[in-house]
Amino acid sequence: MTSKSELPSYDAAAEKAYNETKMKPKMCQHTASETTHIDAQLQQPFAKAAMRTLSDALANIADNEQCTKCATESATLALTGFLREIHDDKKSGQWSKQEQKAFKSEAKGLFKGMKGDVKSVWSNKQVGVASG
Repeated sequence: MTSKSELPSYDAAAEKAYNETKMKPKMCQHTASETTHIDAQLQQPFAKAAMRTLSDALANIADNEQCTKCATESATLALTGFLREIHDDKKSGQWSKQEQKAFKSEAKGLFKGMKGDVKSVWSNKQVGVASG
């Protein structure tokens, strides 16, 4: 039997377990972006602000600086605000029909890969890296 002083602290054990199970996606090896319309939208100031808010909310949950409910509410507000801006731009005629179709196609391609990964997690299959 080991003594109490020989056992690693909870934080060290949790960190080791997290690092061992953490998945690292493969880096894309292409020259041109396959999601140029989405990339352009994500470079807009309102999108950057929304991404920072989402990042802060996740950090607050991880660091236990904010309750999960409050952090989730702020993340939801940021995400819905971002989607509202995109919807308003689309409806106000700032995007051509071609741009709308391209954006929709890019989004479907991204989310299709994510959907497959999420489904495989819930069906206890090994999660693969989504191909672009």
